[in-house]
Amino acid sequence: MIKIVCWSFLLLAGSYGLPLDSDVDTSMYFGNIDPVLIESSVAGPVPYMVAVTHGLAPRVLQCGASLITTRHFLTTAGCVYFTGESRRHLQGTVGTNLWNSGGTHYSVVRVIIHREYSIFTYKNDISILVTSSEVKLSEAVQPVVLNYDFIPAKVAAVVNGWGVTNVTEFKSPTMLMELQTNIVDGKECAADIADLAKKLKRPVHHVNPELEICAFHSAKSGVCYGDGGSPLVLKENRQQIGIVSWGIICAKGVPDVYTRISAFKSWIQKNTIL
Repeated sequence: MIKIVCWSFLLLAGSYGLPLDSDVDTSMYFGNIDPVLIESSVAGPVPYMVAVTHGLAPRVLQCGASLITTRHFLTTAGCVYFTGESRRHLQGTVGTNLWNSGGTHYSVVRVIIHREYSIFTYKNDISILVTSSEVKLSEAVQPVVLNYDFIPAKVAAVVNGWGVTNVTEFKSPTMLMELQTNIVDGKECAADIADLAKKLKRPVHHVNPELEICAFHSAKSGVCYGDGGSPLVLKENRQQIGIVSWGIICAKGVPDVYTRISAFKSWIQKNTIL
């Protein structure tokens, strides 16, 4: 019961770390929303992409993540914060664009959540999953390079994920999706989100440009529930600069908010030492 109440709050607030394990009547949270195409399907492999699932039979998509070493997946704290006892059945699947088919599964033996993560503000929304064994690398499975530079506005970026593509019917794809997007100035992002939240009479969180990075494509194109934890990478070299964290509803014409990789350099480095 506690889990249901907590996830209901997160839906209202806009966390994108919602596990896709049940039918949800989105009208109770958002009112009537037209179907929106969030992303387009991926043409080729994304070797650093990880599908985080829980359960054994059947498996349920928890969120996305990125492979950063042969023993570590990088995702958001919101992805795993409420998993509780089900953490024993967390797995990361690599080497496939289908989250529920193919690839290689690795069980998670340790979950490291940032100590200052807040379920109320989504700040410090970052976690690391440690695998039980080394991930075998191949042409289809490779760690992503983390970029610790402070990325400014107007830089082209790409995000992948298996999140919801139709918020009216709460449908999510099994095939990995992709969105071409652009980094947005932090102050502009905060203002846009605050304005929309006021119009919709929805709760809103302050955007902290030092800890978070915003990206935007266009209205009806953006990340959504289930995309949480997925990597945001630079288009030019596919180096990771962010992690899908939160937003105001889905693809409503304002930027999405990502955990900024550069803000957590020392934390990541400290927690990837075995």
